[in-house]
Amino acid sequence: MRESQRWKRAFVRASRTIRWLTLSAVSLVLLQGCETGFTTIAPEVPTTAAKIGPAQGSASSYMFIAAGTAYYFIPVAWDGRAKAAYDEALASAPGATAVGRVTLEEDWYWWLLGASRVLTVSGEGVKP
Repeated sequence: MRESQRWKRAFVRASRTIRWLTLSAVSLVLLQGCETGFTTIAPEVPTTAAKIGPAQGSASSYMFIAAGTAYYFIPVAWDGRAKAAYDEALASAPGATAVGRVTLEEDWYWWLLGASRVLTVSGEGVKP
């Protein structure tokens, strides 16, 4: 076997290895996830609290530049949306100082280049 053929084979093997490593690194970056810690949305309400009435609030967030349905790159209005929905629910029950029996519901809407998520906080307005 000639010397030039050996170098050519070694170059082909090296370029395949580099391609595989690059593809693996890009895949790891794209498939990594984000996580946050648990957040207390509503304060604990005593069972003796006076019930004011139903309370409901919602807040939206958006994710732009979709790569399929699972990966988005630009989050908008993501932070604080649970607190904003809770504050809106609290404001929807005049005279209430807290919301008890809280339930969360999240609706997702997909569109061409991203998605919208609407978080709804429902519960009972109470006054301890």
